[in-house]
Amino acid sequence: MKVKLTLKNYRCFRAEQPAIFEFGPGFTSFIGPNNAGKSSLLKFFYEVRHAIQHLKTLEEGSSTHGMFDGELVGLGGLPPPLTDPFEIVNENAKTQLQFQIEIETPDDPEIAFVKSAIWKYFPEKQSWSITLINSDGKEIQRHKTGSSNSTIAEIQSDFFVMQDGLRVEYRAILSAAHAVSNVQYFGPFRNAVNDVKLGSGDYYDLQLGSAFLERWHQWKTGGEKEKNRAIEKVTEDVRKLIGAKRLEINAATELKTLQILIDGRPHKLSELGAGIAQLIIVLGNALIRRPSFIAIDEPETHLHPALQLEFLTTLASYSTFGVIFATHSIGLARSISDRTYSVQSNEKGTVVRPYDKTPNYAEFLGSLGIAGLQDIGWTKVLLVEGTTDVRVYQQFLKKYGKDRHVVILPLGGDSMIHGGTSSQLEEVVRLCNTVFAIIDSERKSFDNPLDKGRLDFMNNCKKIGINCLVTERRATENYFTEKCVKQAFGSKYTALGDYGTFDASHQSWGKTENWRGAQEMTCDELNQTDLGKFLSKL
Repeated sequence: MKVKLTLKNYRCFRAEQPAIFEFGPGFTSFIGPNNAGKSSLLKFFYEVRHAIQHLKTLEEGSSTHGMFDGELVGLGGLPPPLTDPFEIVNENAKTQLQFQIEIETPDDPEIAFVKSAIWKYFPEKQSWSITLINSDGKEIQRHKTGSSNSTIAEIQSDFFVMQDGLRVEYRAILSAAHAVSNVQYFGPFRNAVNDVKLGSGDYYDLQLGSAFLERWHQWKTGGEKEKNRAIEKVTEDVRKLIGAKRLEINAATELKTLQILIDGRPHKLSELGAGIAQLIIVLGNALIRRPSFIAIDEPETHLHPALQLEFLTTLASYSTFGVIFATHSIGLARSISDRTYSVQSNEKGTVVRPYDKTPNYAEFLGSLGIAGLQDIGWTKVLLVEGTTDVRVYQQFLKKYGKDRHVVILPLGGDSMIHGGTSSQLEEVVRLCNTVFAIIDSERKSFDNPLDKGRLDFMNNCKKIGINCLVTERRATENYFTEKCVKQAFGSKYTALGDYGTFDASHQSWGKTENWRGAQEMTCDELNQTDLGKFLSKL
């Protein structure tokens, strides 16, 4: 599920220069300086959630669905800590705040469907209205008379019946609205988690009070095994992240805090470093909420660079679809993101662009500051196909205990894997003299010759001194075993085999989800392949 959002007159985003971005499965990131507007993009999901949720009245079969045809609906004010109804509206706005959710066109172009929904906020009345737009670009009406494919005659459970008999499906827009309204927002300054006891209250979607403690205690000690296992998952994930041998987390309700035993030594939450406290509280909250997406501001805060990628990957496993994050770290964003946007201020306000279309676009490798990372333990560089492969090889290297010493960089697929990139590869070697590369062979069969671009890339690596593996199998996902695929994606999925591709016959899970498959692979399974043997020698 991919969603396109357009924000007009929301906070720093003016109508003449709206914020337009897409997000979907995987990772979406925003990069920019302080006070540019990155946090506002994430906070949007929290501040307008109640208005988006109102669209669910379509599912209730009511004849009064509010907000259609310019009807205004008061939704009881704004969520805390907001108190001023004008706060979320751009101060230069001459009209109301407006945002639009737009969905992808279905595979069948003949299907009429609701393509987008537009919300308008009127701060002086603290009210909202909504407009639905059909796939033909026309506004859907409810109260106008006459035969028209834009006027609703009847509302069914999955579609509108229009006055002229046309059926217009709206289930997809409802699903998108549900996903957007179920984004869990973790704001910045999470050091506050460690500065105060849990009894002090909540911070946006970060539950810190007695309710969180009681929920943790209930899930850990109650009679529901599924919840018991869920708490164990959080504990095990945190243990792996901090590198402890043993970890136990208990709710000390009388002290209004968590009691943490790390390798047998007891600690109160406030006694731990802010980074460890963040891991426990953020993962614990995500576990309880089970959001569609997690929106987190500055996930790198308080975390060693070696933990940042691993934390984001772990966090993604607690959401249905993925993670949206804002960061100052170009390296973090470009290493893990499926979609990256820059956020900059200019004379017209704030502008959001795809990162690679940003004026004065910095060279990727120079932006990462690899040389500086060597001072804190990074000793090798591994070049992989693309951003989705970064998360895959992060999981693989973790199994070999090498994840804390290897920087994984995406090549960008065919844009870098060809014979004309010698100078870029030489720059990598200049920054770090121990460099490896793994690229897909893209072979369709065992005897299929290697593409010229990939062959030239491999030869360049050999000349420069980069140890390069061209996989024997077609691509990374072709190394997943049947057992691994079913554990990671479900019983309906099957392994691709050595040279199979994603298609309908294999009920594709998609490359963005490959990291989940990598989690389930074992070293024994990997070691039987050329890929595993290569990784074990890094």
